[in-house]
Order: sequence, then C-alpha cells, then structure tokens
Amino acid sequence: MRPIALSFIFLFFVSSCCKVNYIDPPPIDNPSIDSIPYNLIWETPLFSDTTGSYSPWFPPIIIGDNVIYASNHIDKEEIDSIKAYDLMTGEVKWGWSDFKSTYHKWTSNVVYNDKNLYVTNGVEVIGIDAQTGETILRRQSEEGKKSISVFNDMLFHADLGSGEQNSTLLMYDAKTNLWKKIFKTFAFDGFVVRLFPPTTEIDNQNDTILYFQNRLYQNSSYIESSELYCYNLTKDSVLWKISPVDSLVSNILNPPLIDETQVYFLTAKTFHCYN
Repeated sequence: MRPIALSFIFLFFVSSCCKVNYIDPPPIDNPSIDSIPYNLIWETPLFSDTTGSYSPWFPPIIIGDNVIYASNHIDKEEIDSIKAYDLMTGEVKWGWSDFKSTYHKWTSNVVYNDKNLYVTNGVEVIGIDAQTGETILRRQSEEGKKSISVFNDMLFHADLGSGEQNSTLLMYDAKTNLWKKIFKTFAFDGFVVRLFPPTTEIDNQNDTILYFQNRLYQNSSYIESSELYCYNLTKDSVLWKISPVDSLVSNILNPPLIDETQVYFLTAKTFHCYN
C-alpha cells in the first residue's frame, strides 16, 4: 500500500477516535428593548448651535456636585467651551469660553483637584473654580508646552527660553496666588532642552518631592534623550538625577509613576523601575 494511502487511513482513524459531539446552544429569546433605557436619569444636548463637534477633549470630570466636560468644535471659527452640569438633574450650572489668546482650542491635557479645574491651549493656562465657573488664574506663555500637572494647591507649568536654550519649571501656589520659578535647566553639547511638569508626593519627612523629566534634543543629528530628576521642593535641592534615560528617543507624554518605594518611568523603548 502506498504511503499516501496509509497516511489517509491513519488520519481518518485518528479523527474518528477524537470526534467531539457538539451540543447546539439553546435559542436566546430577545425581549423587546425600548430605545431609551429605563434607568436614564437625565440627558441634555451639548450644543445650542448647529456646528457640531468632535468627541469632547477630555472625559467627564466630577468635582463637588458638578460633572464637567470640554467641547471640541468642528468649525475652526467656533470657540471651544467648558460646561458644568448638575450631577442629579443635568442642569447647566455654568459655561466657560473666555480665551484671551487668539487660539480658541483646548488641548486634551486637563488636571484638577477637589476645588478647581486647570486646562491649557498651549498658550494660556487657565484655572477655573469648579463650582462657579469663575476664572481664578490665567497665565500666558508663547513658549509654554501644552502640559500641566497639579498636586493639592500647587499647579505646575513649564516655560521655554529662546531657541529652547533653557527651560524653567514654574509652580502656582493657590494659597498665595503667586507663580514661582522653582527649577531651571540649560542647553549643552548641542542639545536643546525642555522641562515637563512633575508627578508629586509628600515623603515621610513631610517634604514635597517632585519627579520630572528634562527632554534633550539634538537637531543636527535627530538624537533624543531624557534626564529624570527627583527634586525636593521643600529643601530646594536635587536629590538625584538619572541621565540619560534611553539612548535615542524619550517618551515625553507620560510623567513618572510613583508608589511607596519605587519610581516607574516609560520611555519610547524601555520600561524603567527605580528605587
């Protein structure tokens, strides 16, 4: 008997021995479903005009008894806005669109605490009282980056010097209503620099500790890297610095993550964990 015929017989025998009996699932009786769910508490239109929008810039944020979102208009001539709705009724409590710069579009970067909402369009950094919609702070910076961070009553933003030859990390203290320059870095060896807002914690000595990165970029050779800093804001001193983090490209979107004992930091190529 030919090998091919033997193979066929063998496969037929195996398939016969290993046959599985399948049981058809019972049919599912789909009840009729109303178009509006029974547990809908409220719904309200996002716009009063006809221009429409893309998806909102950031997901709903709950502060106090308000739920807040930011619009993203399709029409470039329209102004993006922020609205607060009552959690229980959906009633519009307040709206905000008081831009002072010529750019009227938000970035997706939003931070908040239990009192205020902070947003930026890359030129302006805006603080908004979450209960009233009142503007509580405004900072304009043509060289600023579209990223901010907040910790308790402290808001962080960064400035760039001319030609990115230096970068300054600033902090707004809500208790004093003042901006303060807390750290500055300078270009070196053909690299330009850019600081990014920090992740913040309080250590066991009750000192305020900042973890942030300084992005390095060399225009001539397209080389990127990062320095990772741990900075004691209370004592105004650098506790440690790691440089460079990765050899080529840094992940500039994600700030460090911290827990009780370790710091986690993502670059474009590597996941780092530091003591």
